[in-house]
Amino acid sequence: MLACLLASTLPSIVASPEALNVPSWASRTPYLPIEPEISYTRMHRRSQDYKVYHNAWWQAFRFFAWVPPQEMCQPEDTPGSCPDLDEGQKQAGVARLEDGVTTNSNIVRAPVSNIQALTSNLRTAYLPGNTLLIDFPFMAYLNHLGHWAELMVPLLSVLLDGSWRADVRGASLVRRDGRATGDGTGVEAQGKRAAAALAAASSAPQRIDTVLLGNKMKHMTPWFSALLDLVLEAALPDSPKPRLVDYGDLAGFDQRAWLMIENLVVVQDRYTHPENKKGFAGPEHGDMWRYDHCERYVSHDFSIRFKQPEHGALLRRLAYEKLGIPAPAPWQQGTPPDLPNTISLFMPAGPEWPGITNHAELLQLLHRVAAQHNMKARMISLSEEASFGSYIDAVSRSAVLIGRHLPSMANSMFMRPGSMVVELLPYKWEWANLSMLYRNITESMGDIHHFAWRPQHYKFAYYSNISDLKYHTWTPIECHAKECLSIQARAGLIVDLEAVGQLLTQKLPAVLAGRPVEELREPWPEAV
Repeated sequence: MLACLLASTLPSIVASPEALNVPSWASRTPYLPIEPEISYTRMHRRSQDYKVYHNAWWQAFRFFAWVPPQEMCQPEDTPGSCPDLDEGQKQAGVARLEDGVTTNSNIVRAPVSNIQALTSNLRTAYLPGNTLLIDFPFMAYLNHLGHWAELMVPLLSVLLDGSWRADVRGASLVRRDGRATGDGTGVEAQGKRAAAALAAASSAPQRIDTVLLGNKMKHMTPWFSALLDLVLEAALPDSPKPRLVDYGDLAGFDQRAWLMIENLVVVQDRYTHPENKKGFAGPEHGDMWRYDHCERYVSHDFSIRFKQPEHGALLRRLAYEKLGIPAPAPWQQGTPPDLPNTISLFMPAGPEWPGITNHAELLQLLHRVAAQHNMKARMISLSEEASFGSYIDAVSRSAVLIGRHLPSMANSMFMRPGSMVVELLPYKWEWANLSMLYRNITESMGDIHHFAWRPQHYKFAYYSNISDLKYHTWTPIECHAKECLSIQARAGLIVDLEAVGQLLTQKLPAVLAGRPVEELREPWPEAV
């Protein structure tokens, strides 16, 4: 109850807002008058795909929610102690605050009885309009292309769908200088003029004004930066490019001061639990990778995919056009697709090389298969630091892409319509259906054939350290903590050339003939 006491009894105890050094990406001027009914923190969630926090507060890399004392309870605490949302609120998408904001962020609820008194005692800067929060889930793998794609694919679909626009509230037309568009009146003005500005803003078309990269730098590796720009351009074609506020910007903000965010739009990922129950940094379970069964807080049913095939097609077309590559024409399934004459073997660069122990023999196999269809085979090795254009150029020149399940395979979603992907999965490696990530994305596009081969015997795994061999008998259910998973991921993959050759012999002629994707689809091989 400290917040209540401070807000109710103490005079101003900190410097005035004018004393705060406000960065260029924030505003010194409040975007709304501080009144109880509109100043508390609220949340809208009318879809499982996203949620919107209103008046979220941020300080020193933590989010806070000021709520009326009677709303501090949670329904599971004491049955009947929390007032129910009425039907009008439910239909409007009003929801109880979720403590889990993203995988690495939660929101701390604090009871405040006098919000005017509290906020007048805080040194505050403001983020008006609509702020999109992007939180990279796996901090241990910041350069992992696949986990970045895992965020960007649903993000694009949510923004294109546009339902979020009905859930943002407040002075979203306020310019970055803190003044309302239209009448030249600052929203700090009281009375009817402020109310009119708020009403006009709430009924105006909405856009994303700010992208908040809470744990990444805007000067990211080229692939990340290019994909983020591409997604924003595809989703918001008629809007100014949002400003990027990254970890460095937040670290430079006065950590004793507060940031008030008008609308915080959060796209749902598969790792965030509404009650902040998780394994990554939760007090109950520590590191999700370290302890068995903490993956129970990860949704196994949440499939990363485009909501509409058109969304993936739009992203692919823009990627090609950005690089001056003629955009692929739509493919009429049942007719031969227009494809290059190349089979590409994707190999990792850097410490993950070679990944495939018998890659030379595999390449020879691909040469033989390619010759049977008047095609050619080649090996491509690109690091995670390679440019976005390098990856797009490589896949755009490929009719068939084959490679181990590694970050570079995230680029399979940019393959041409009617093309073919073959993933080589590590022995026994599986965690919360993560091996299906790239297949789920291409499947949602509807025009890319995606197959996989997975070893069923440890003779196809090469353990460089003999002590690692002890894990070869563990079942996938047993092998889902950090040590075992990491060893299986590092183990060299010895490809069963006969099995992969048979898969190519059976599927490639049908792919080149234009057989429909659904007709050729095969069940995803399970880890055993």
